[in-house]
Amino acid sequence: MKTLNTLALACLSLSLSACNNETDNNSHQEIGKEIKLNQILISRDGIGPINKSMPFNMHQVTKAFPDFSVTEFTQSKKGVTSPVIRVSDEGKPLLIINPDSKQQSIFSIFVRSSRIGNSLGHPVGTQYKKVYPDHREPCTAGTDDFIGKVLCVAPNAHNILYAFAGNNNTNKPATPPLEVLANWHLETIIWRKP
Repeated sequence: MKTLNTLALACLSLSLSACNNETDNNSHQEIGKEIKLNQILISRDGIGPINKSMPFNMHQVTKAFPDFSVTEFTQSKKGVTSPVIRVSDEGKPLLIINPDSKQQSIFSIFVRSSRIGNSLGHPVGTQYKKVYPDHREPCTAGTDDFIGKVLCVAPNAHNILYAFAGNNNTNKPATPPLEVLANWHLETIIWRKP
């Protein structure tokens, strides 16, 4: 009987140990994925492995982001349809990749996640006054997908635009006064091929 109890205890111990190893493996995978996510960085040259020479191609984007979900879908704007590639993590969009008019090259990438780093130091969610503390950057009222937003050129990066959003007490499609804009937050970072 004592041998049977010892054997049962040893089996229980082994099964708990196996579960613990499985949990450790899962947490290591999550940590590894987070490290890879943190390595995706916006710069003047591109976003993560994407640069001006990468074609607009589902296969190439999937190879560039093997640890994330990459999907292609069609969007319609003003009666014109075009493909768009989305890179997501756990169902949350990280990047929206738009083609040029010939649908061969990448024209722009929208970043709407604060989980993507920015070499300029301004992640999604940053207030306007923290990006431009000393002056008003020449900005313009947004159009199309950015109606109600304000678009500004990122500091020291002519091919990166920042789209700010916030409360404006008027319904006019114009840039709000600086005292209102100062508290708006960076909603989207737009990288365009230089």
